[in-house]
Amino acid sequence: MDVWSLGVITYMLLTGEMFINERTEAQTKAKICNEYSVDKRMKDKCAKHISTDGKDFINLCFERNKKSRSSVAQLLEHTWITTVGGTGV
Repeated sequence: MDVWSLGVITYMLLTGEMFINERTEAQTKAKICNEYSVDKRMKDKCAKHISTDGKDFINLCFERNKKSRSSVAQLLEHTWITTVGGTGV
């Protein structure tokens, strides 16, 4: 599983918004590689209702360094996943 894609899908499901909505693939790649701040996006109004644990989960998916990015197994152990009825969305 591509963990970055998991982050994109999770973000979209929780906010109802596209994570990055550029017109071309080149623009999308440039935004991801050069200027895009995941932290800034998580502070946008559409993400305000997401719990701290939910934001942490998504941020772990978006670790730019592939070698440092969490694995699916690690993400399955994340508090946001393991806490039933816990801290919310």
